[in-house]
Amino acid sequence: MLRYLILILFLPLLTRHQEKKPVRILKTGWYYISEPKNEYQRQLDRSKETYYIDPNPIVTANHFKDIEMSSDASGNKMLIIKFDATGTSAWGIATGRSIGRKLALIIGNKLIYTPSVDTQIDAGISALNRGIYSESELNVFLKQIKSEIK
Repeated sequence: MLRYLILILFLPLLTRHQEKKPVRILKTGWYYISEPKNEYQRQLDRSKETYYIDPNPIVTANHFKDIEMSSDASGNKMLIIKFDATGTSAWGIATGRSIGRKLALIIGNKLIYTPSVDTQIDAGISALNRGIYSESELNVFLKQIKSEIK
């Protein structure tokens, strides 16, 4: 009986230290990968790689003008995202600042893609072409993003 009483008294102390940190929500969009560690750590989908994301978005779904399914020369499916004027400007600046580094695509608070930036992109488009997603999985992303475009 005494054991149960002690357990009842100390259980709140034991569980208090096991509380999980709240998940920090990131809107669907493109982000910088943060150099210093922060509370926005994400594991790249279907990978063991983890990154810290700068919580200030470069461009969110609010600035996606359109998104469509396409295919590359090899027939691999991908998503093409077209930005509005504000998104195009922000994307051009971000890609110019990020040459030689990676950017992060978040969809539904999940890290989906971390491409390396080779050149500044002023054309107002980006793509999700990791090559690991099926057409049906890309369609799920497409529908999710389209539901967030305002």
